Parts: sequence; C-alpha cells; structure tokens
Amino acid sequence: MTTVMQRFKLTTYMGLALAGDFCTSAPVVSADQLASYMRMDLKSSHFWVLGEWSAGFFTEIVCFLLAWILLKYSVPQRARPTKLKRCDHAELPPPPPKRSAARARQRGSVQMEPGQERGRLLRELQALEVLTPENASHAVDALLNVDAEVESALATERIMMESGVPLPQLLFERLVFVLAKAEDGAGVDTFRRAVLSGCVLSKGFCGQVLKRCIDSHNIALTAAIMGEMKAQSMLDLQVCKLAMKVYESAGRLDKACDLYSEMTAAGVEPDAVAFGSFMKFAIKEGRPTLAQELLERSEGTGCIKTYVWNIRLASREKNLPRAISIFRRFQAEKPEVIDCMAYNVILDACCSNRDITMAMEIFDEMAQRGIRKSLVTYNTMIKGFSLSGDLAKIKDILREMEASGCKPDSASFCGYMGCAARAMDFDQVWVCLGEMTSRGLPADSYVVTIVMHMARRAEDTHAATQMMSILDRDDVDICHDTIVFNTVLDTCVYRRHLKHLDRAVREYSGSSHHVEPNARTFSLLIKACATLGRTEQAMGMWHDMLKRGVEPSTVTLGCAIDALVEGRRVDEALALFQEWKGRIPCDTVTYSTLIKGFAALSDADRAVAVFDEMKALGVHRNLIAGTAVISACARSGQMQRAQMILSEMADEGIKPNGVTYAVLIRGYCSNGDLKVALDMFHEMVQSGFSADCIVYNTLLDGCVQASNWELAETLLGDMEEHGVAQSSFTISIIIKMWSKRGHLDKAVQVVYDALKVQAVSPRKSSKGAKRFQGPIVDTYVGSGIVGACIHNREPMRALEIFEDMKTWANFNGPDANTYGALLCGLAKYGFLREAVRIAEEACTTLGARYQRQTIQSSAVRQLFKALKDRNLLAELGVPLYDKLQKAGMPCDARWLLL
Repeated sequence: MTTVMQRFKLTTYMGLALAGDFCTSAPVVSADQLASYMRMDLKSSHFWVLGEWSAGFFTEIVCFLLAWILLKYSVPQRARPTKLKRCDHAELPPPPPKRSAARARQRGSVQMEPGQERGRLLRELQALEVLTPENASHAVDALLNVDAEVESALATERIMMESGVPLPQLLFERLVFVLAKAEDGAGVDTFRRAVLSGCVLSKGFCGQVLKRCIDSHNIALTAAIMGEMKAQSMLDLQVCKLAMKVYESAGRLDKACDLYSEMTAAGVEPDAVAFGSFMKFAIKEGRPTLAQELLERSEGTGCIKTYVWNIRLASREKNLPRAISIFRRFQAEKPEVIDCMAYNVILDACCSNRDITMAMEIFDEMAQRGIRKSLVTYNTMIKGFSLSGDLAKIKDILREMEASGCKPDSASFCGYMGCAARAMDFDQVWVCLGEMTSRGLPADSYVVTIVMHMARRAEDTHAATQMMSILDRDDVDICHDTIVFNTVLDTCVYRRHLKHLDRAVREYSGSSHHVEPNARTFSLLIKACATLGRTEQAMGMWHDMLKRGVEPSTVTLGCAIDALVEGRRVDEALALFQEWKGRIPCDTVTYSTLIKGFAALSDADRAVAVFDEMKALGVHRNLIAGTAVISACARSGQMQRAQMILSEMADEGIKPNGVTYAVLIRGYCSNGDLKVALDMFHEMVQSGFSADCIVYNTLLDGCVQASNWELAETLLGDMEEHGVAQSSFTISIIIKMWSKRGHLDKAVQVVYDALKVQAVSPRKSSKGAKRFQGPIVDTYVGSGIVGACIHNREPMRALEIFEDMKTWANFNGPDANTYGALLCGLAKYGFLREAVRIAEEACTTLGARYQRQTIQSSAVRQLFKALKDRNLLAELGVPLYDKLQKAGMPCDARWLLL
C-alpha cells in the first residue's frame, strides 16, 4: 500500500509539473511549493526518479491525468506553479534562472556582480528573524545559484546549522553537489550529515556528484559516497566506473585497483571495458597477481584490452616468451581483430627487451599477412635498432618508410639521433638535425635533451660549442618543461657557457614559462647565478624556493653556501650553514665549500676549526676537505701548519694527490721558498704522480715572481716534452714573464700563436694525444696582454690589440678587468679622448655581455683626475659621468670637484 501511495504522489507531481509547462510562464517554483498545492508532505526530493516505480501502468495514467486536470481548472492563473524542467534520473534539480539585466531594469533594481549578489543574499539570510525550512530553502536556493561557489555553500551551511533549522534533503543535495568541485574534500561532512539526518540516497544523485569529483579530484568525497552506497547495497557497475574515473584522474591507481575487490565483494560483475581498465591500473601500479586474475576472469568477455595489457605486463617483467605466448593465444582466439595495433604491442615488447631478432620476425610476419604497417610500427622498430646501436638498420627502416608512403616524424628521427648520441657520433647527430630542419620538424624536448647530454660529455670543446648552438634555434623552448630546463642549466654550468646561461636565467625569471621547479632546479639556478657572478640573484633563488614551499636538499644548501663563498660573503655563508645544519644533513661537500671560503680569505683558524668540527661530528673527512684546509694555511703563509694537516690526513689514510702537492708548492712559492717548492715537486713525481698543468703553472708563477727566467724556461720545456697541455693561466704567466723581461713582441706572439692552435684544434682526439683543454685564450689572457702593453709603455698597441680581440674566435670579448687596465694606461699616458670613448663603450658592452660587471672605481677615478689636470672635465667629464651613472658604473660626485 505504501508503494502505491508513493507512486500516486510521484505521478501527481509529474502531472502538475507537465501542466505547468502548458499553462503558465511564471517563475519556476520549488518542490516544496508544488507539494503545498496538493497538501502533501514532500520528504524526498527524488520525486522525478521514474526508474524506481513499482506499480502498474494504469495507475500511472490515472494519477497523471488527475493532476493535470486539477491544475488546469482549479489553480488561479496567477498562482499556478510553472514548469519544472523534466530531467533524466541522473540529474540534480535545475537551478532557477538568473534574472536578466533587462528584467532588473524593469523592476528598478541595479544589476550586481556575482560577489556583491552573494554578499547581499548572505546578509538577507542572516537577517531573517525566524528561520523556517520554507523561507530558508528559498534564500539558500537563490544563494547557491549565484555562481554556485564553494565558499557560498560553506557559509550557507554554517548559518543554517547555527540557526538549528533542519535542512531538507533538497538543500543537502544542493550543498553536496556544489561542494563536490572542491579538491580538499569539503563536501564529506555535509554528505555524512545528510545521511545521518535521514536523507535517502539515489544512484542518480550519487552519479552526478561523482562526475563532478572527476574534475576536482575529490578523493575524500568519492570514498564517502562509495562507502555509504556499499553499506546500503546500492553499488552498481555504472557508479563503480565513475569512481574508477575519479581515482584515475587523481592519479590514485592504488585505490582504483582496490575498487575491483570491493566490486566483486558486492557482487558487481565488471564488463569488458571495466576489465580492460582494471588491467591497465594493475599493470601501471605493479600488481602482477591482480593482472593475472583479471586475465583469467576476462576470458570470454571479448575484451581486447586485457590481452594488450597482459602483453605489456609480461614485457615489463622482462618475460618476453610469456608476452609472445599471450599474443599467439590472442591470434588463435580472436583472429578477426588482430590488426596493426596488436602487432605494434608485441613489437614494442620485443624491442624493449632488446630481442631485435624476434622483432624482425614479427615485423616480416606483418608483411606476409598483408597487414599494413603504420608510423608507430616503423618507430617501434627504430627504437629497437637504436637500443641495439645499429645505425645502418635505422637508415634502412627510414628508407622503407619513405617507400611505403609513411612520412617519418620527430619520434623517428629522435630514435636515429639517440643511437648516434650513444655512440658520440657528432656528425650523424648534425645530419639528423639538418634532415629534421629540412622537413620542417621542430627540435622537441627529447632532441634538446639528447644534444645537451652530448655537449656535456664531449671531450672536445669545439664539438661541445657546436652542440650548444642548438639553443639558438627559434623552435627551441628551454622552458618547455622542467626536465629540459634542468638539463640545459646543468650543461651550461658545466661548460661555463655564459651566454646561454644568462638566457636561461632570464627566461625562468620571466612570467611565461612551464617550469615547475623542484629542489634540483633551484640547485642549478643558484649555481647558474653564482657562475654568472650574481650572488644576490642566487640568494633570491634560495628565498624563492623557501617561499614556494620546496624543501631544500643537502645539494641545494651546498650550492647556496658555494654561491656566497664565490661572492666573498663568507660570513653570510657561515650564518646560513649554522641556520640549516640542524635541519638538513650537511655532507663533506658542504663543509669543504665552507673551508674553501675561509681559504679564500686566508683565514686558516676558522678553516681548521671547521675541519676539526667534521671529525667531532663524525662527518667523513676526505681529500678535498683536507686540501682546502692546507690551501687556507698556505694562503696565510702558515706552511708549518699545512704540513701538520698533511700528516694528520696521512694518519687517517688520506693520501695526497696532485692538487694537494700543487697547493703546497704554491704556498712555498708565495713565501719565496722556491727551493722547497722544487723539492716538493720532485717528491710528488717520486710518489708516482705525474705533474699536470696546475702544478707546472704554480711553479712557473713562482719562477716569474722570483725572476728565475732560466728555471721558467726549463719548466716550459718539460711541459712540452711530457705532453702537458697549456691552459689559459699558462699563457697568462708566459705573457707576464716576457713582459717583465721587456720582450713585449714575444708576449704578443704567444697570444696569437695560442689563437692559431685554438682555431685548428681537432674535433676528436685519441687517448693520450696532445690537446688544448677549453679556449686557452680567454678574458684573463686578454686583460693580461693589455696590461703587458701598458707595463711596457705602449698604450696605443694595447688599444690596437683591444680592438682586435673583439674579433677573436671563441672569445667572449673584453671584460671589466680589460677595460679597467686599458683606461688606466690611456689616462696615464695622456690619451684622454680615447679613454673616454672606451669608458662610454664599457657602459653598453659590459651591461649586455656581462651582467652587473663594472669597471674598477680606481680606474674611473684616475681618468677623471687626468681630465681635470687637462681642463677637460666640462667638455668630456660631465657627459661621461652621466653615462656612467645611468649604466650603473662606479660614480662619485667628488670626482667632478677634483
């Protein structure tokens, strides 16, 4: 009897709603208003759910006609309820239409913004003296339909709960529906209160809420709904599929896998699509047992996905025979659906497991069966040959593709390039890049990553520079994703490629990039800024990392400390170290960096104190840390203390290397003990260490300082005899030697000879062959030769070489030291107009080429003093002062009063 009465109510309401469709066009009324016409108590908002009726068809027709006649002839026109939108069983009640601007003007009201309208409705709701379910329902219904914001729903619920008015089911559902679009599970409590208050769940309502949870990834609300439906034995296949989509969109494949056991426990049988989805989840989540169970249960369902995902599972487990067995069973059971896609799956399994012979058999089988090969087929085979390192076979596949009318894409050439990159075949990489360019294919992220890895690994500087030039292409976006950006930063820092490093930092600092920085990204950014000499910007990256909530790692802290040390802000580095060492484990590298900073300040006491702290805290003390302490002692002239540290290292089993000996030799040379330095050099050779460029440079520098020209020339001969490659520092020492001896022509000749060697340096070199590491003519050499000309009283020759060095290959151009040396020389010897021109040039050149590099203030001051002595301050000094000030160069207004 109860069922019949419920049926009567439902059909009556539907009749009233339909009658409203024909009778009136007044505003939409709520479900409670509609019930009041029939004098019935509407306790459930699901009066339109037709799918759950259980009475006969005849009763439906009678009730429907009765309701229509009653409304048509009994309700006054002005009071008639209007149409309730007819909706499917899975829809929620539609919101009332928003009042248009025209209707608002007709009624004399002003149209408000959504935020203002929400505020007004909330104030009206709070101002109601007596809240009843009726007036509260109208206010809340209007409120929730002003953009249906989550904040409005939460505020509305709070007001209603504080008033103590029981919320009707319609309102509960509306609240849950709105709150479902929040990511933090805000609707969970509201949903549970609705259940506790006696609201009746329907599958249609739950399905609509779950659909909204897919976009919002609201896992908590999904779990609450599924738990309640399970408790009420309401789970069905469609609801479970919606829950699967929620978990998949949120990346919670573990919960998606767990849903399978919940379905089977509830007696819900998955269909073919569900089996395929569960199979995918099980394989991606690494649950082979579940995948095998799904395969066995899905037999006979006609689900192709189960076979495909099981082949992939077997491939992932490195079980190629099982993958082939599944494929053959697939062929036997469903020969009509075996197409190119199915073959691509088993081909990928063969290539991933590096069984290129089996892959070729299946590849040929496709041709025998008349199955047309697709782009994916060819690319899969290219991947297989790339993994096996067979570049010739890749070329054959590309030719076959072209012959079949299938055009290679970026993935095709990436396989080609990957194979060439693993063999470090630079020529083939450039051939591939040229082919891609000719076909209009962009250099995507994979291509850039491959080339950057090659540039980092390249032993030859010219080859590395050529690889780096890919970053100059218009179609290369280094900020496309985090992996590419990190790779570019790492390579540029390693190669000290300042131009591209500066570009990478600038593009990251811009507003439009897709980089989601992690701890490694910030480590590289800090290191990049330090390499560019921008200590302040490096620390800005550190603070940005903390602001974003990225947890710094040991490496990130080490990079920040190193940036401060490189900027000679050692006290700040120590403060940062003390602040974070209790929260982040500090390794040997971090301590060594701090010791290096104290060594740069010649602060042996604090360097030794940190070295002792490492021992006290149990931090491993290695050769790098010990050498850094010895360097601190040597720089401060405490050679006896340095020897004590060397003995302490020997007691701990730490043997010195060439760098350690070089530090000791430098220390003795700096103290003027050239004889002891030579004895240390011979001891190093007798210990089995071959002297490298650093050791020779140290001895050469000591010889030049002591004016021991004969020993210097002997050492240069030894370097040539033992095949020790000269560095830029070697060239600068030789320049200094010839300059002090008054042989400027020989000093200049050394530079131009080095330029010739640098220009013809081979791209490849066999192991052990002589090879110049890096550009041996750098800015340090440039400033050295200009200083040598000034030292030998030839400023115009210095100016000539200065202009010429702007054209040198693989040279970054004159730096601030070079400009400063030239300014001092020109001002000293009276070439003031040339000096002013050079200073003005520095204002633009240094700012463009070297960010934040400035000329030494002493050089600029000397120029202004010379201008005053020649009465040229008004003509040349004042305009120059303005330009220097605008460029951020050192300026002092007192210079104009000298």
